Amino acid sequence: MWKIADLQEGKRYRVALVELEGGDRRFSLLEEHAPSDLPGVMFITECVPFELLRRRDFQSISEAVSLVGGGRFYVEAHGMWLTSEEASALESFVPLSEIPWLNGVLPRFPPK
Repeated sequence: MWKIADLQEGKRYRVALVELEGGDRRFSLLEEHAPSDLPGVMFITECVPFELLRRRDFQSISEAVSLVGGGRFYVEAHGMWLTSEEASALESFVPLSEIPWLNGVLPRFPPK
């Protein structure tokens, strides 16, 4: 995750949805025209309003900003990103083993 000091007024940013080995999922900050072929980047948002980035309000970002190429992502209660298919399956109480996880990898959820 980024620090508030990483943001510069007047610049535009996108958010990369990253999945690391073992199912860790994170958000990374990208300047608008920065390369997006970084390791683990699964999706990238369109440009995000500066105030949402400053607040690191991932829930509001997911509601306000689409992914490049269309589509949405969701943020679960602990702040981890999910694809729309994953979120729909979780809301339908499908067993974890039957959810169509991105890349077939169960995300590393925070401990209960």
